Amino acid sequence: MKSGKFFSFSGKFFTIILINIIFVLSINANEKIVFGLTGTVYKGDLKVFNEWKEYLEKDINIPIEIKFSRTYSEMISMLQRDEVDIAYVCNTTYIKLKDQKIAKLLAIPQSKNLDYYYSYIIAKKNKTYKNLFDFKGKLFAFTDPGSNSGSLAPTYELMKKGIKPKHFYKKIIYTYEHSESINAVLESFVDGASVDSLVYEQFVKRHPKKAKQLKIVEKLGPFSMSPLVSNTLLDKKLYEKIQKSFTSMDKKEIGKKILNELSLSKLKSPTNETYDDIKTMLRFIEKN
Repeated sequence: MKSGKFFSFSGKFFTIILINIIFVLSINANEKIVFGLTGTVYKGDLKVFNEWKEYLEKDINIPIEIKFSRTYSEMISMLQRDEVDIAYVCNTTYIKLKDQKIAKLLAIPQSKNLDYYYSYIIAKKNKTYKNLFDFKGKLFAFTDPGSNSGSLAPTYELMKKGIKPKHFYKKIIYTYEHSESINAVLESFVDGASVDSLVYEQFVKRHPKKAKQLKIVEKLGPFSMSPLVSNTLLDKKLYEKIQKSFTSMDKKEIGKKILNELSLSKLKSPTNETYDDIKTMLRFIEKN
């Protein structure tokens, strides 16, 4: 082969390679994953969730954007509009998403190697309340109308006795965050509240002195753990890549540290989760 033809051939070859590299880079530059978070998480852990974001970015080599929703229903709308790719949602939210075929299970968090949690009924330590029914005629904080631990669970307990919450409490205050419900009790803005046990335990870990002013009046549950879900429009290979990253976190030093900070032991792949316990309560409340 003559040198001129060789350089002509090699020039074309490297030009094609360069074009392909630029094309791939341009795709990656425009590609990102939006990670939605709701009141399911303790917002005092925002720094840890940012570390999780950075961990995931490095692990799957795609930029991640964290997007908070003000309410659980807003997160459903965000997933409907394809504004969020993956999200950490309440188990009640997942049931609604599944019914509408908007999202599917991605990973199930475990705390202390258990895949269930509770709704804690809390009050100030110096109060005499002994169970949920002692709050009759009192100011009570629910988190979000779509929250299991922060609304559904106590509502179900009351309605099983034929009691409507709006007729039971003096007034229901919606805080839209479990941590805000805890603060409302601390500041005596309300007499009691129902909160996610995982968020409560995170609050205790972060604010041990403040937590000494509180007590758990009653535990409702256990309930199926709130999951991480993916938008059904998410590419299958990308879904598998993210799932692998999540479920291998406990096997890597940095990933394990992040999980420990969030009081989680691991994220597992979904298997036979039915969320029948949540469905039963939802259907009962809807019927009554």
